[in-house]
Amino acid sequence: MSYTVFAFDKNKIDLERIHTLLQPAVKESDRFAARPRLVLSDDGDELVLDLDGWQVVLGVNASGYVAAETQELVKHLPQDKDKLEAVRGSRERLEIISDEDYDEQHYDDYLLFLEEFEKVTGMVVVDPREWNYT
Repeated sequence: MSYTVFAFDKNKIDLERIHTLLQPAVKESDRFAARPRLVLSDDGDELVLDLDGWQVVLGVNASGYVAAETQELVKHLPQDKDKLEAVRGSRERLEIISDEDYDEQHYDDYLLFLEEFEKVTGMVVVDPREWNYT
């Protein structure tokens, strides 16, 4: 099983800015099971968290269908005004997708990363399978 969540922001999503914000939090954390590396791809299209070969990839999706899917998602999310404001009307989303983790060996690291991500970026993270915020 791999893990997938979507992140939304009121502003345009900027992976370089996210990398700059997350790098110190990830680098200085001693809470991860493995030594983390956070790398922005050469073309700036992906941000990758690498934990000894197990990866979480962050990429912006601005495809035409995102706006329609987002409106459907909003109908099912809990009514948190501040969070809904960031999600509603979004034409792009940050997709955070992990490698397969069949035995849930990396689940705690994944949750820790999402916690740090939300704290330093201020973005709203939504689990599309659970119709809820993380």
